[in-house]
This record gives sequence, structure tokens and C-alpha cells, in this order.
Amino acid sequence: MERKPLSWRMLMQNCTYGTKPLEIAAYLRVCLPNLERAKIEAVIATYCEPWRTYHNLNRLWGMVKSAEQHFKSDCTVKEWQALLVSIIYSKAVYKVGGWLDDQERASADWASEDVHQAGGSEFLAGCVWAEIYATKTHTLDGVPAQYQKITSMLLDLNLESLGLPEKEFTQTTEAIWHEFQPIVDRQEYDRRRRIWAKGFLDRPQIFHTEKLRSLYEDQARSNLTQLWEA
Repeated sequence: MERKPLSWRMLMQNCTYGTKPLEIAAYLRVCLPNLERAKIEAVIATYCEPWRTYHNLNRLWGMVKSAEQHFKSDCTVKEWQALLVSIIYSKAVYKVGGWLDDQERASADWASEDVHQAGGSEFLAGCVWAEIYATKTHTLDGVPAQYQKITSMLLDLNLESLGLPEKEFTQTTEAIWHEFQPIVDRQEYDRRRRIWAKGFLDRPQIFHTEKLRSLYEDQARSNLTQLWEA
């Protein structure tokens, strides 16, 4: 079951996110100054769909601010633009349940098309596509070398919640469960979530960047171990 995104007018009339839609629009406008207003509004509106209890505008805003805190000083101008655009489009297509095959590719295609429409560089279009598609596996497999630095940053921002304190991590699990309710029961959700956790635990390292690995790796492994062993 898919849900259509809110129109911008409906979003602003019923917004529970304060000024965040406008602030994120401003970030995107700086990166892609020639992108049509309607296209900016369309991508942001998807994050305000009422059924998104976790992958919503609050999470998007948190990723942007975390990127500023941890990675902006390590980026060139074009790298920072690529990271911001990829963050904003990374869950633009998020279908109910999340375990569907094409959503990362669809989000990557959407981002790349908007970059081209706005006259962005080939580096920007290629980098944001590679970054977003890599969130399908959360690995650098197949990512061209020139995009791996920024892709590593996006992947770690996407996984930052794994390193939250135990109580907050549990709250995240519950918030995501509400997004999955239309397609699976709780037993099936927990079964898949355990398999997902084990996949990360089997990796030598969960985080790709030294910064977030030093901050979150140990706590992430503790959280995921508890989830796997539950």
C-alpha cells in the first residue's frame, strides 16, 4: 500500500514540524539554486506524510544538523553540497514497510534527475546517486572511488541511531514498527529486525568514518546484540 505525499499547501497548513520544511528548503536551494520551487516542495513534503513515525522530517533535520557538526569541516564545497543533497533525498521514496526492493534506486534516481534539471555538475549527480543507492546495503561495494568519502559520511549518518543510548534505541525500534504495521505483524517484524541486526554484527565495523565509529561503534554493537539475542 502506497500513500501519496501531501501537497505543500496542505503541509504548511497542518505542519507539526514548525519551520523545518522552510529551513530544509533553504538548504536545498543553496545547493541547487536553479531547482524549481515545486520540485523542492515535492521532495520535502514526502517526509511529512503522516504515517512516517520515524523516517520523517525530524529525522531528516537531525541528519542535516549532525552532518554540520561532524563532517562539514572535512568537506570541500562540492562535497558538502553532495552530502546535503543526498541526505535530503535519501528517503524521499519510502514505501510502507520499507523492505521493498526499489526504494533506494527510486530515491537516487529522483535526486539525480533534480540535480540535472537544476543544471548541477556531473560530479554532483553521480555522487548523490551513488550515495543514496549505497544505503540499500550500507556498504561501499560498487561505489566509485571518487564518491566513497562522501558516501561513507551518508551511510554513517543514516546509521547514527544505532549508537543511541539503549532506551532511545528501543524507542527507535518501536517508531519504525509503527511504519511496518500495515504489512507485517509484530512477530514477523521482530524476526526480520533480528536478522537485520545480525547482519551488522557480522561486519568487522559498522561505521565507515573514524569520527562516528569512535563515537558510536561500541554502543551500536551493544544495542544490536541485545536485539539479536532477544
